[in-house]
Amino acid sequence: MERLYCTKKTPVYDKSGRLMARRWIDAGDVCLVGDRGTSGLTAVEYPVKNGTYSAFLKDTLSFEKGFKVYNQNDYGYVPYPAAGYVNATVKSGGCGVVAMSMVIENLVLGMLAPEACAAAALSCGARVSGGTDMSVLAREMAKRYPLTFYTSYSISETAKALEKGGAVIVNTGGDRGGYKGIFSSGGHYITLLEYKGGIFTAADPGLYAGKYNVSWRLGVKVENGLLKCRGQDLVSDSSNRYPPFYIFGRKS
Repeated sequence: MERLYCTKKTPVYDKSGRLMARRWIDAGDVCLVGDRGTSGLTAVEYPVKNGTYSAFLKDTLSFEKGFKVYNQNDYGYVPYPAAGYVNATVKSGGCGVVAMSMVIENLVLGMLAPEACAAAALSCGARVSGGTDMSVLAREMAKRYPLTFYTSYSISETAKALEKGGAVIVNTGGDRGGYKGIFSSGGHYITLLEYKGGIFTAADPGLYAGKYNVSWRLGVKVENGLLKCRGQDLVSDSSNRYPPFYIFGRKS
């Protein structure tokens, strides 16, 4: 089955082709879509509140290649306090929870908006003064969703995991000692969603207009709200992070 993005509210059907009442796929959901069967129907697995649901489609006209993307700048109303940062919000300190939201929604077809991910991080102790402890948050998410994770220092291992359909959160380190951070001036998490033809596709929770127009970031291209970047940039930007790569997979 192929992971595809739903562009508009779409009805679903049972295996006999009967319309299923009070069930549909929402625009923006990432789903697993199969091939068209001999019955003329196409199998689909899509996210619901408490997991996923399997049904059938009569056509796939509302599906295309794409990813669910969130931006922390949209969540200034969501509290994300920590010691010394009692007034912090997801906008000011929640790149980690937004990065994790995108892993869940794109990889395991879960429903985990940044508000809910922030609440989970606070309740499990993943929120720390410096941001989000990704190891703690990842373990919590692995309890809630069919998710595996491990850490790595290898960009080639990271690329292979993406080629197998995984997702990766990169812990970038920002400016230091004459080095200008590519993805942020300070510590920052981004989510890798695809690797193809030597290029990584990433979602930056802190993306804003003009961010990648400065001279030291021109190697990163922004296309339809996603980043196209090179492995060497990911390695250099995370070289002071231990570990740099959090690799996630979908349990079968």
